[in-house]
Formats: sequence, structure tokens, C-alpha cells
Amino acid sequence: MIRETARHANRNPSKPTAQPVASSSCIEPLIDNSNTTSDRTYELLRLVGAPEMSSEDFSRLYKGPLADALLFVAEHLVGRKKTAATRLAIHQMRDNGDLNPRAQDRGSDVGYTSAKRAAARLISARNDLDNAQSSLRGQQQLLRDLQRGADQLQAEYEEKRLTSVLLSVLETKENIRRTKSTEIARLTESLKKECIASSAALHAHHICLSRLATHSRAPDIQSQLTANESRLRTAIARSMGKSNDDQQVVSTYEQCLQSARARATENLRYQSPLTAASIGSLDEQTDLNHMLRQVAEQEIDLQHLSDRTVALGLSCAHSLQAVTTFTQTTATALRHMLQEQAAAAQGHVDVLRLSIIHRVRANSGQMPQGSSESESARYQTLKDVEDAVEHTNKIIRFLQGITLNDPSLPSTSDAAKLADFSEEQAEVGIRLKKLLTRKLEKARAGDVLVADVERLIAEVGTVAGMGA
Repeated sequence: MIRETARHANRNPSKPTAQPVASSSCIEPLIDNSNTTSDRTYELLRLVGAPEMSSEDFSRLYKGPLADALLFVAEHLVGRKKTAATRLAIHQMRDNGDLNPRAQDRGSDVGYTSAKRAAARLISARNDLDNAQSSLRGQQQLLRDLQRGADQLQAEYEEKRLTSVLLSVLETKENIRRTKSTEIARLTESLKKECIASSAALHAHHICLSRLATHSRAPDIQSQLTANESRLRTAIARSMGKSNDDQQVVSTYEQCLQSARARATENLRYQSPLTAASIGSLDEQTDLNHMLRQVAEQEIDLQHLSDRTVALGLSCAHSLQAVTTFTQTTATALRHMLQEQAAAAQGHVDVLRLSIIHRVRANSGQMPQGSSESESARYQTLKDVEDAVEHTNKIIRFLQGITLNDPSLPSTSDAAKLADFSEEQAEVGIRLKKLLTRKLEKARAGDVLVADVERLIAEVGTVAGMGA
């Protein structure tokens, strides 16, 4: 700081600055006389607050290089008062520069001014940063609030969408139930209108059967039946003019009895008032077994389609996973590998090219006279190829001349071990095949049971829906 002040003072001599204690004009006579110089240096050091020491001791120390060092220190070292005055002048110049920054002269502290301006810019930048961070925090808080509101709206939307779906399902079920109820009412009304004749016929048939049942429960019915049969046999024998025990009378009696029983059975059978065509069409429409077979076939077809859909979905999922894995992992690794191989190949080609050029230059004495560099390189390449071919031929001849045992042929013990291993592997394969076959049969049986359970569940749901 003192040197800088002195440099400014030399630039602008009009301002008061700290002057050196001893000028060159005053020191020259002191240097000529060593004792005078020693005393002068001793006095200067005492003025700046040097440790207490006698003049004789200082004279003994003031010799050789140490004397030059002490003289330099005494000439350039100032006291506390000079230092305070210098600092006061520096502060005055800095204050003047702060009050009027545009009126700076050459004697002003440029470094201090620049540092102060940089500090002011730094403070301003920090204030701007704090303001920006405050604004950023406000924007982030606003964004979080908006995100929270968006999440809440999304949750409400999902809840209302689910409610709407459930309401639509309930509405569909209610429409189906109303349709079924309307159809059942229509069928009931049509049944009442179309079944009047059938009801009357059934009622008459029921009365007839009731009367016959009452008559059959009479206590003397068996005796009457026996008496009637005897009378019938007697009448047949009298009409034929033979006895009751005659074979022809007995056969005729049996025929009449069978005919009477057949007629009685036919009379007891219900006679429907409907025509044969209407009965046939009704039977076709109400063939439950046929409808059941159709439903079962449709369920089987639907199950096959469902299984195929699930299998295709799993296959698509596996394929998508494989493609994703290849894209994310394998493709990147292959790309890096290809890039490394390309770089290595490029470097290898460069090395080969440089090797060929260096060989051509090294063996230039063996090339034909007057050949260019390209012809020399071509000649050296052809020579290298010839050497490689000759070396390969030597290796082939060497390999053709030697005899080696075939390691692929196993020994007797190895052959036995291989045979045992093959047999064990075959047995294991058979066992695994049987195990997998049983597992497959169990799986198929399970599929049948699942289909039956699903069909029962569907039927229970249908019955429950009809009851509702």
C-alpha cells in the first residue's frame, strides 16, 4: 500500500504524499563515511521504533551485506505518524472518488474503485437473485396449488365417471327387466286367451279320472270284475256253442280282454284340442334339449375365443416387453459396440496404411529405380501378400504331414457312460412326458369344471333376474 501511494505521488506531485525519510542527495555523503552512515541508520531505526540497542553494538552489526540490508530498511521504512498520514491521504482520495466518481484523476485508487463497483454489482446481483428466488418460490407454490386442485378435480372426475358407468349399467339392467316383465305379461295374457279350450279339456279329463279313481276304490270292485269276466267267458262259449274250458273260447276271451284293456287305456289318455301342426311347432319351439345344446356350443365357442384372446394378449405383451428391452438395453449396447468397432476399425485401417507407408520408406532400397511412392506401396503390398500366401502354404503342408488322434472318438469307458446317460435321459424324458400329460388332463378337467361353474352362476343370475 505504501509503494502504491508513493507511485501515485510520483505521478501527481501537486498532492501531498508521504516522502521517503532519506533522499539520495542526503545519503550520498553518508555512504562515503561508514561511521556517519551507521549513526544515521541507527537514528532512523530508533525513530521508527526499533528495539533498544547501544550504538557500539549496532556498529558491530552494521557490516557487510547486513549493513546494506539495514540501510535499505532504514531508507524505506517509515514511522507510525507517516503511516497514519499516508493512510489519511488514501482515505481522502477514496472519499473524493466516491463523492464524484466521474471526476477521477490519475492519482485515484483505480483498484479500490473497481473493487467497490464490483462489490456493488455483486450486492445488486444478489438482490436480483433473492427477488428471482422469491418469485420462483411463489410460482412453485402457485403451481403446487394448481396441481393439487387438478388432482382433486381428476379424483372427482374419476368418481363421477364411475358413478355414471354404474348408473348406466343399472339403467340397462332396469330396461332389460322391464322388457322381460312386459313380455311375460304379454305371454300371460296370450296364454289365458289361447288356453281356454285346453283348460276345459284338462278339467273334463280330470273329472273323468276322478270318477274312475272313485269307482276303482269301491269295496266290491274286484268281485264285480270277476263276475263280469265270468259272464263274458260264458257269453263267448254260448255264442260259439262250446264249453268254457275250450281252447278256442279261452283264446277268444283273451283277445276280447286285451281289446277292452287297450280301449280303456285309450279312453283314459288325454285328448288335446290343439291340432297336430300346432303341437309339432310348439314342440319345436320348446325343445329345451336343443336349446341347451346350442347354448353349450356357443359357450364352448366363446371360451375358445376368450382363450385365444388371452393367449394373443400374452403374446403381444411378451413381444412388447422384448421390443422394449431391445430398445432400452440391447440396442444401446449394440450401438456402443458398433461405434467402438467402427472406431477400432478406422484406427486399424490407419495403422495398416501407416505401416505400409513406413515399410515402403524403410525398404525403398529394394524397390525398382524410378518408381513413385504409390507404385512402391503397391509393390510392397504385393510382396507382403506373397509372403503371407507362402507362410500359409507352409502351415498347410505342415498340418498335412502330421498325424493326430481324433479327440471326438470316445473311449470304451466314455462310450459306456454316454450310453448310460442317454438311457437315463430317455427315461427322464418319458417320465416328464407322462407327468405333463397328466397335468394337461387335469387342466382340461379343471377347465370343464370351471365352465360348468360359470354356466351354473349364469343360470342362477338369470333365475334371480327373472325372480326380481
